[in-house]
Amino acid sequence: SRRLMTSAGPFMMPLRLTLLLTAVLLTACDNQEETATEAPVVTVLPDDTSADDPSAFSNLITAQESYRDHLLALASVRYDITLDAVQKMNTDLSALAETPNDRTLEQARTSWRNAYTAYLQSLPSTSIPVDEPSDWKSAGLTRSALTETINPWPLEPGYIDYVDGYPYTGIVNDTTLNLSEGSLQEQHRFADVSYVSLGFHVIEFLLWGENGQRPASDFNPATAKSATPDRPVVKNQQRRAEYLRTAGQMLQKNLQRLQLRWQLDNGFYSITTAVRSGASVLNGSLISLRQMLSKDLAGRYLKEPSSPFSQTGNEDAQVILGSVRELLVPVDAISGVRALLQGKPEKIARLETALSMTDECLSTATEYPLCQAEMLELLTAFDQTASQLDPAVHFPVNAWAEPVLTQPSGSG
Repeated sequence: SRRLMTSAGPFMMPLRLTLLLTAVLLTACDNQEETATEAPVVTVLPDDTSADDPSAFSNLITAQESYRDHLLALASVRYDITLDAVQKMNTDLSALAETPNDRTLEQARTSWRNAYTAYLQSLPSTSIPVDEPSDWKSAGLTRSALTETINPWPLEPGYIDYVDGYPYTGIVNDTTLNLSEGSLQEQHRFADVSYVSLGFHVIEFLLWGENGQRPASDFNPATAKSATPDRPVVKNQQRRAEYLRTAGQMLQKNLQRLQLRWQLDNGFYSITTAVRSGASVLNGSLISLRQMLSKDLAGRYLKEPSSPFSQTGNEDAQVILGSVRELLVPVDAISGVRALLQGKPEKIARLETALSMTDECLSTATEYPLCQAEMLELLTAFDQTASQLDPAVHFPVNAWAEPVLTQPSGSG
C-alpha cells in the first residue's frame, strides 16, 4: 500500500498592485537560485561603439530597454495564450469523461497538444532570473516549485496507470487512494523523482497510454473490452477519467499563478523585471537562453523522445526553437536584438541561418539524439552573437558547458 505524505496545499490569493510594490521592497535575498537581486551593472559597449560618443551610448541604452520591453510583452502574451489553451483542454477532458468515445478522445488529445505547445512557447521569455517573495518559497509556490508540477520529467508510467505486464498498477488502480487535489499533490514525486503524478506528461500518458494506442473504452465501463491473451481486463475506467479531470484542473491553477505574475500592468514578475536596467535583463536573458539551448533543448528534447506517448517530441523541440527565434530575431525586424547589432549583420545572419537549419533538420529527423551537428552550429552562432551583445558573459569553448560571468553585469 502507498504511504501518503502530508501536504500543505496552499493557494496564492490575488495581489493588489500596492501589495506587489510593497513585497518588492521587502523581498529577502537569501536564496541565490530563486532570488535575482539587482547587482551593480557594468554596461559594456560593443567593440565598434565608442564610449566617447554620447549618442551611441544613448542608443545602446535605448536598444537594451527595448529588448527588455519586448521580452516582457512576449512573456505576458504567451502565458495568456497558454492559460486559454489549458482551459480549452480541460473542457475537452470533461467532455471525454462524460461521453467517452473515439471523437471526444481525439479532441482531448488535440487540445493537449495545443496546450503543451503554448506552454513551451512561453519558456524562452519567462526563464530569466526573477524575484520571489519569501512567503512563496515557504508555501512551495515559487516558479521553480510550480514548474515541477507543470512540466516534470522523467516520469514512471507504471506509477500512474497500467503498463504492459502490469495491468493493475498505478494510482488509477489503487482504489484505496482518493483522487483529490491534495492526494495527488502528496503522491507527486513520492519516494522517487520519477514518481510523477501531476503535469502535462501525466495527462499525456492518461490520454495515449504506454504505446500511444489507448482506446476510448479505457474511460467507459459500459464499453470495456473483454480480456484477450494480449490484453487483460482494464479496470477503473471512471477513476481514470476522474484522474484526468483533477490533474487538468491542478495544471490550470498552477499555470494561472504564473500567468498572473507575468501580467504587464500588475504582475509581480513583470513589475520587478521592468524596474531592472535593460542591460541587466539582456544579460539574464542571454544566460537563461544559453542554458535552455544546451541543457533543455540539446540535453533533453533532442536527446530522447520528450513527448513519447503522443509521439510528438520533434514538435516540442521545434516549438522551443521557434520561440527562441521570436525573442531574439523576430520577423518584424524591429524587436529582439537587431538594434543592438546594427554594425554586425553577419552575426544576425549566422544566427538566423543556424536556427533555420536546425528547424529544417527537426522536420525530418527520426533517430535520437536529433540534429547534433546542427545544434552545435546553433550554439556556436548564439555564443558569437551573445559575445557582441554582452561581453561580460563568457561562453566556454565547450559548447555544452555552462556560461559564466566574467564581471558583474546584471542580476541572477
